[in-house]
Amino acid sequence: MKKSMLGLLSTCLVIPMLSACGSNTVNQANRETPAKMSEQKQPESIVELKMMPYSTSTNQEDFEQYMKPSIEKKFPNIKVEWIQPDKNKSLDTLIASGQVPDIVITGYSTLPVLRQKDFPQDLNQLVKKNKTDLNVFEPNALQSVKIYGENGELFMLPYSTIFLATFYNKDIFDKFGVPYPKENQSWEELIELAKKLTRTVDGISYRGLLPHYNHSLIGKGLSLSLVDPKTNKAVLNTDRWLETARLVKGIYSIPGNEKPIAPDKPFVEGTMAMMPYWGQATVLKLQNQTKAGNPINWDMIAYPHFKSEPGKNFEIVTNVYTLSKVSKNQEAAYNVISYLSTSEEVQSLALKYGNLPSIKMQGAEANFGSALPELKGKNIAGLFKSNYRENHLPSKYDPIAIEAFNNQMNSMLKGEIDERTALQKAEEEANKKIASEMLK
Repeated sequence: MKKSMLGLLSTCLVIPMLSACGSNTVNQANRETPAKMSEQKQPESIVELKMMPYSTSTNQEDFEQYMKPSIEKKFPNIKVEWIQPDKNKSLDTLIASGQVPDIVITGYSTLPVLRQKDFPQDLNQLVKKNKTDLNVFEPNALQSVKIYGENGELFMLPYSTIFLATFYNKDIFDKFGVPYPKENQSWEELIELAKKLTRTVDGISYRGLLPHYNHSLIGKGLSLSLVDPKTNKAVLNTDRWLETARLVKGIYSIPGNEKPIAPDKPFVEGTMAMMPYWGQATVLKLQNQTKAGNPINWDMIAYPHFKSEPGKNFEIVTNVYTLSKVSKNQEAAYNVISYLSTSEEVQSLALKYGNLPSIKMQGAEANFGSALPELKGKNIAGLFKSNYRENHLPSKYDPIAIEAFNNQMNSMLKGEIDERTALQKAEEEANKKIASEMLK
């Protein structure tokens, strides 16, 4: 009887305990499940990034055409705002006010200037963390940014290769009965053609050949260094720079073609026969000329090479993304720039708007410029028949050497000095200014 009573009592005690335990479990589950469900359904928080161009041909139209749509498709939680610089809003003013853009789009050669502003972040850790495969880039394009890392830093990701071409006015060639330039012609061959095309007819002065008025750019056809980055001494008085100086003199010694000027304006106005120049900028101006009702009958071949260096016409020129070292959203900003620069889908879209990819891609020639009416029927294939050169080793004092070289080339063109003397004076001028700069 006692045992029965004890058993009944135990059962009575255990049942409430189990009931209470079960009740707590259910109640806890009821409390946690809605929270977890709410957490799963809640969208990611919006990340806002600011992107700004700096010394580059990339503009807001590029941003609207392929950058912004690609970002929004890939990263719905990331919103990127384009900051258009003007006289009241520059990178310097934004840095000074603490409103530093997260991403700056620029040309690779402006990296020394951005480093002076203490802007760019070394991307190596982000590359490693996100397992970004840098082998997708064309070797020369990747080299063009890697050489700016003095201690192995990677401050930029290339996203497009700026194409160069020799644009020519077919009507001027027809007018003077001169055959059009052939594929892969050298500077020396174009100079001979220019002699036949430089003349004044019916009061109109036609010029046969005008390159960029920055004479030092011709030296990029030989990958010539301007300043030794180890010694900080100018290296302009060399035989290869002499070859460049003689080429400059040959262009501007043609009677009627003496004065170096910006060539794009006379070309789109129809008084320039041949213009080796930046591709995208020229196509845009020609497109605007067509819209204005004054189309130019033009075509193009590859940018010229030195006779001594056939098939390699110019150092590769890349547009790049840089990331602010003070950005509060570095991870998101890196995700954006790595995607834009390495995605074949993005690069294929950019290609249609005349942007050569910096990554390895099949079929680039077939789709290049397909969204630009101005390129319809043009010699697109000619742009892919030569190779870009590796870049020279840069120095932060390159701009000083460029200025000195151009100054002395202009003195040479005025007949004040010969080619070798011009190089000697250019090197002396550059070294003097570099020494002064190093004392600051």
